[in-house]
Amino acid sequence: MTVLFGASQSGIGLIRDLQTGFLQRILASPASTFAVLGGKLLADVLRLLAQALFVLLVARALGARFEQKQVRGNVDVHTRLRAVDREEDPETAHALDRIRRCGRASAPALAELVGSASERARVLAAGELALVAPAEAVPVLLDAIPKVGEAIRRELRTALSHAAKSDRAAGTSVAPKVVTRRNA
Repeated sequence: MTVLFGASQSGIGLIRDLQTGFLQRILASPASTFAVLGGKLLADVLRLLAQALFVLLVARALGARFEQKQVRGNVDVHTRLRAVDREEDPETAHALDRIRRCGRASAPALAELVGSASERARVLAAGELALVAPAEAVPVLLDAIPKVGEAIRRELRTALSHAAKSDRAAGTSVAPKVVTRRNA
């Protein structure tokens, strides 16, 4: 934001110089046009870079961490659920909140985790997948349940039950149809 506002102020300063005639008088000097405009541009860029560097250094001194958290505009679900796997409580809540905000966009990465992550991450990914994209969760969970050990099978079945009962999964081809038996 520092650079954005600084750049807008530099543009406003250039417009003010044009309106007051200051820029025309400078350009009439024996110095080349490129040198005048390039020098003004270079001074503004260096000033803005210094301001941005100062803000980053103060943020770092106050404890800010700079890590890549997004991939192609979507949440990097792998990074967040691995953080969950390491039991980082404040980050766990934040990670789960970001996954839920992304909704269906996080479904492919969650589905991949259900099939290949650690047991705890699989259970968490299955629960989140059932919550954010129940229609996509049903086939993924049906495929994953036979491949896991008994320890997490019950958790995956619970997630499958939640996904199948969801209103968003109802009416899709993956939602189970209720079959009733008739007494003969």
